[in-house]
Amino acid sequence: MTLELNAKDVVDVLDNKGIKYLYHANTVLTSCTFLKNSGLLSRGAVESHNLRQTYQYTDQIDKQYNIWYDIFLDNCDIHKRGSNRNLYGPVLFCFDLKILLRKALPPIYITKKNPSNWDNTDHKGDRYFQSIEELEKEYIFGTYGHTITLKNTNQVLPFGRDLKQIIIDDPQVDNLYKNAVEEIIKAGKKGNINNIKNLIIRRECNLNCKCEQYYYENKMDLNRLFSMDGDK
Repeated sequence: MTLELNAKDVVDVLDNKGIKYLYHANTVLTSCTFLKNSGLLSRGAVESHNLRQTYQYTDQIDKQYNIWYDIFLDNCDIHKRGSNRNLYGPVLFCFDLKILLRKALPPIYITKKNPSNWDNTDHKGDRYFQSIEELEKEYIFGTYGHTITLKNTNQVLPFGRDLKQIIIDDPQVDNLYKNAVEEIIKAGKKGNINNIKNLIIRRECNLNCKCEQYYYENKMDLNRLFSMDGDK
């Protein structure tokens, strides 16, 4: 049984649930790699093309479960919804939902929970939604584990007109935000993203957000998230 879902059906279900945008968060270094190549790449694709990316805590899990070559898209701005930093990075790409209607798109699967919680779920039906009917019944906006997955691709998913915003955290430490913006603009120009400056937005957090405290207290992780000297 294939777990691939029809793109138009997926868009219809998500749209009916009030989801208009999809999101991908990453570090400054990895985001610049995307921009230089004019689109998103799976972690496996970045590695196979000998490009640069920052280590993520889920890398070994991705390899273990054969999702190293998958591209992941969230259904919400996790930083905003959780009032805390996104674990994957301070740069958030925001896409129109219709990016899923692209021609020649990789197969679409949707996870039921984050792969980091797959330990006791050997059957793929416990990891992914098995049908549009199941998706329509159980998919919930804002559930972090319900992730759109573009399966097994070594190709670039071009930004095109579907990239609507690039939201960047400001950790209020040194010149990290300023430097991040400069690197994002430089990478975007190299990737021929002509409107790159207009896409960038400084994140405005609510009063309850814990990200600034986290950034202040975790200088080593701050370097990983914002540095351009990360691992390949």
